Amino acid sequence: EKWSSEQDGEELMFDLQKMGVRSGLVYNAKEVIIDIQLQSRGFFVYLDHPEVGITLYTGSPIRMSKTPPGIRKHAPLLGQNTFEVLENILQLDEAAVTELQNEGVLE
Repeated sequence: EKWSSEQDGEELMFDLQKMGVRSGLVYNAKEVIIDIQLQSRGFFVYLDHPEVGITLYTGSPIRMSKTPPGIRKHAPLLGQNTFEVLENILQLDEAAVTELQNEGVLE
């Protein structure tokens, strides 16, 4: 670990690959955002979020010729989909949801 931390990461990766060792760089968050390959593929998308403003989102790593990926809306607000989850996924009826509200479980 000490030895490898003193090496140029990209150079070391290529040298290892030449020797048949599968290797790749491990990026931190900043390095991912400035990665030229990810930028050229349009991996990152900026969207306007109602609470935090313009926000960077990760896009899809998959590219298909006839079905371009896309993010069309911001991340949900806290509790935005609560009732949909309770009713459609957990199959709670309206009375059960109302009871949870009355008990203070839901805001």
